[in-house]
Amino acid sequence: MKKIILSILVIALIIGLIFVFKNPKTKETNDIETTQINNENTEQYQKYETEEYSFEYLKSWNLIGIVDENRVGPNSIYLGAVEIEIPEKKDEENTSALYIKVLNEDKSLDEYKNKVREENVASPSEYYEETNSSEIQFKNIEGFQITSEIAGDNQEFVKQDIFAVENKKVYKITFFGTKEEYNRLSQEINRFINNFEIL
Repeated sequence: MKKIILSILVIALIIGLIFVFKNPKTKETNDIETTQINNENTEQYQKYETEEYSFEYLKSWNLIGIVDENRVGPNSIYLGAVEIEIPEKKDEENTSALYIKVLNEDKSLDEYKNKVREENVASPSEYYEETNSSEIQFKNIEGFQITSEIAGDNQEFVKQDIFAVENKKVYKITFFGTKEEYNRLSQEINRFINNFEIL
């Protein structure tokens, strides 16, 4: 009888030890899985860096590089900018775009706001109606954004100018695309701006 009781106690002790050691392992496994999920989330983005600025963008976006005259003509406001094409969800042949440009202009933020507003209404054939403006936060500096719309043949387009002034330079990001795509991408555009760092 004593042997049976002793055997039961030993078995109970073994089961207890298995239970105690099993729970920490489960926790470790959960921690590892969470890290992998977080890494997968981070791996959706890649970094672009120059001597003046850096930013992160989705890997599904296409970094075209510096825009030249062959792509936009000699008088384009995008000439010399870094271009990122963003494929549309419905039709990947159609794209929206982000343009990043550093301008050697010694202007205050208020002066540059006025310049953007003047440019938006300067051409009767390309009249951009301002729909929204506000302060905005880059990664390490405050800036400003002006959102405008223009009517196309079959749909409306959005141009959002986001800019900051630092070291006698204007750091400018411009989004251009359909209104539908702008609404779809707004969260990613905001993330792009919030991670844009002036070095």
